[in-house]
This record gives sequence, structure tokens and C-alpha cells, in this order.
Amino acid sequence: MAKYGTDGPLCSRCYRQPEAACSRCDLTRSVAALIETEPVCLACYNSIRMRPRACGICGAAKLVPYRRSGVAVCASCAGAKKYVQCKSCGTDERRLYGARCAPCALPDKVHALIADSTGHPHPQLLPVAKYLLNNPSNPNSRLEWVTGGAGARILRRMAAGEIPVSLRAVAELPVTAATSYVAALLVESGAVPTDDFARIRFEVWLTGLLRSIPDSRDRGIVQQYASWVVKRRFAVAAENTDPLNRSQRARHELIEIRSFLAVIRDAGYGLEDAPQRLYDEYCAGRGDPAEQLVRFLRWARTQHLTRLKSDYRTQVKRGPTVSDDQRWEWVRTLLTREDISLGPRVVGLLTLLFGVPVTRIVTLRRTAVTLDEKKITVAFGPDPVQLPPLLAELLRRVIETPPRSPLVDDKWVFRGLRPGAHLANGSVSAALRPAGISVQQGRLVALTNLSRDLQPAVVADLIGVTAVTAARWSTHAGGDWGIYPMLRDSP
Repeated sequence: MAKYGTDGPLCSRCYRQPEAACSRCDLTRSVAALIETEPVCLACYNSIRMRPRACGICGAAKLVPYRRSGVAVCASCAGAKKYVQCKSCGTDERRLYGARCAPCALPDKVHALIADSTGHPHPQLLPVAKYLLNNPSNPNSRLEWVTGGAGARILRRMAAGEIPVSLRAVAELPVTAATSYVAALLVESGAVPTDDFARIRFEVWLTGLLRSIPDSRDRGIVQQYASWVVKRRFAVAAENTDPLNRSQRARHELIEIRSFLAVIRDAGYGLEDAPQRLYDEYCAGRGDPAEQLVRFLRWARTQHLTRLKSDYRTQVKRGPTVSDDQRWEWVRTLLTREDISLGPRVVGLLTLLFGVPVTRIVTLRRTAVTLDEKKITVAFGPDPVQLPPLLAELLRRVIETPPRSPLVDDKWVFRGLRPGAHLANGSVSAALRPAGISVQQGRLVALTNLSRDLQPAVVADLIGVTAVTAARWSTHAGGDWGIYPMLRDSP
């Protein structure tokens, strides 16, 4: 449609919007629209369309383009037409993206996301589209992710045939939060078979590491160790540890092994004839990182690949650096601070009260929690623990929070951001750190007190640690339970 200037009709390229004082911000800017003959600049016009506010008359959260008696009001209270509304459903209660609200715009955007070069949906990505459309989470955030998220760009490349629809293809991309999310999305939606993405990503990384080892004999040793030991640990720990931490530990260990083997070669030796002094000098120079060689060298001795001897350093169990009063102050903070995310709050409370590691709590399954109308029990170990009323109510709120998708098997008590994943350890620390809470120090206080007040076998069954660990903590806390069996036999 032609637009008119002072000299006649102009094309859209040559037309310049007139400037005037905006009726909302009073700044002189280009006029984006006239609302009841009042000029509105582009910034204020977009603000009206994108931010539902409480109407100054009825109080309902709506788009409020009109003004009455100096306050912003909705179309119904202004007695005027809906100047800003979704062109599909007619609502003026939701943020607009262009001409439509997020629920109305989302289906077309999702279908465009998984469409190939011919405009037809990629058959392997249809489950992803179903997942995104049926997800009960905020439609605004889903639409923004579909239209501008880094993960959505990966799905577009899959739809276009640039990369295969597989976890291995995602693992070969740079390691980012977006690739991890896309992998979880593919698995949880059913677009690819369920598999351990952390293990697949590790295998891709391992291929690159092996290429970086110049000596073929060292390359073969590292490959054997990774295949027979490291990957087996992945399989055993797949359900009980944070995948990111598991992968990082494995990478650090193999990088340290590569570094040590390179030092040996530079000194003119191989692993089979390296002198003990060379290993000792390496450990002295490297410090703590050299501890990661112990498991490798023990394995190498069993395989008759080396004569080097290694052992773990004796760990000195250090006590907490905060007082028990400080721990209880943190407990009171977490019970009352509603501005802290609910999931990390409850994880922190369980750690501070029972001394259970965060890594164990975030991987709690729904089957470990028993709910009834009067109480909630949690099984950290063989014996379930009844939670105090306030903590039980918070945990009930966590469990009753609707899942992010109706398509997932809701197995975790504390759900993470990625589809099908549990809450990450780092998310707990990040949420509690601004409040000055150190769950690690608080856990040490709780564990010390439990070990002093309860017999080690009771502590082991209560929080799910081994009897040996419980006995060590009891000794560290100064507890003496030598007469405990006699006490149990007493009438």
C-alpha cells in the first residue's frame, strides 16, 4: 500500500514516519501508531503489545493500549475496540509476537523448524514437534526458543539434512548447553533411541584424544584403559551420578595419563621400563593432579604393562569450618526464603539436616519417597526417614509441581531443565550461593553431629553410606561405640 508524504505517494523504502512527542513517554520520536489520535512511538507501542499489565479499572492482566484518567486500561474498560489483540484467537490477555500470541503462533513456527527444503516435515523430527507442542510449560519461552534458540538452529540443520538426526551427530558438535539440551530433547521426545549421551560424547572426545598421542604404543595403552576401565565406570554410574561431572572426571584422568606418558617418552623410556624415580618426580612436580594416575598404574600392573608402584595419598579428614549455630541459621533461611528456587531450597535442607551429599539427593527417584496425608518419608538408605512437617510440606510442593512435559516418565524427585534430566549439582550451588549458604560445609557439620550421636550402623542405614564410611566419621567425631552391641542386648 502506498504511503503519502508532503509531495505525494512514496514507496515504503523512501517513506519516513513523522516525528512527534509520544503520548506515553513524552519523548519526540518517530510515530509508530495513533491510539485514539494520540501518537505513540515504536518503543512504547511494542511495550503495549508485549507486556500484559493490570488494568487500571478492572485489575485484570491484559494488554492496555488506552488511557482513562491518567491510567492505562484495557479495551473493555475503555469501551473501545480491541486495538491490540491476537489476530487468530482475539485475546488481549497475552503477549503478542507480531500479529499473534505465542500459543497461536507456536504450531506454525514448530512446523517450520522441522521442515526440509521442500517444506515437508522431517519424519524423524515429528516426535520433537509433538513434544514441543504438547509441553505445558510457558508458551512464550518455547516460542522464543523455537525462533531464536541455539538448540533450534541445530534442529534446523537436521531438518535440512546437513547433519543426521542422531545423538552421535550432536556429540560431534561443540560442547555447549544447547547441544546437551538438544540431545535430551531428542531422547525424551522419542526421536532417537534412549542412550547415554555423556558416554557418546566422551567416545567422540576420546577419538580426538587418541589422535593427539604420537606414539602408537602409548595410544594403544590409553585406548585399552579407556575401553576396559573408564567406559565400564560410565555404565555402572550412568543412573546415579551427574553426567557432566562423570565426563569431566574421565577426561581429566585421561589427559593426565597422556601427559605422563609423554614425559616418559621424552626421557627415553616406555611405560614398561620407566624407573620409579621418574614417576615420583612427576608426582612431586604435579601435585594433586598426579593422583589421577593411581588407578591407571594399578590397572597397568595387573596387565603386566609396567613395574611402577603407586598408591593413594592418605586423606586427612578435615572438620567443618562453620559452627552448628550457623548451620541452623541456614536451615531457617531455607525454610522461609520464598525468593530462592524451591528445588534447590529442599535439596539444601535435606543436605543440612541429614548430611546426605547433594549428588545423592538430586538423583532421588520418586520411588524413594512415600507420601500420605500426615507424613512424608524419604529412603536415603535401607531405613526411610520421616521428614519434619515444614520440610515435608516443601517437598510435597516439589513433587506436586507439574512436569515440564506429559510425554516423559517422571522418575526424578528434583527435575532438571533438560528434558528427562534431574536437577544439576551446579544449579543447587548457584541458587544458594547468593544467600551465603555453603551446603558442603553445612553437610560436614550435620555428618559430624550424626556420627557423634548415633552408632555407625544406624548412620549407614539412615543416610545410605557404607558401614566403613560411617565408622570413619564416628572416629573423626570422637564417638566411642565399642559397647553398643552390649547396650542392644541389655533389657
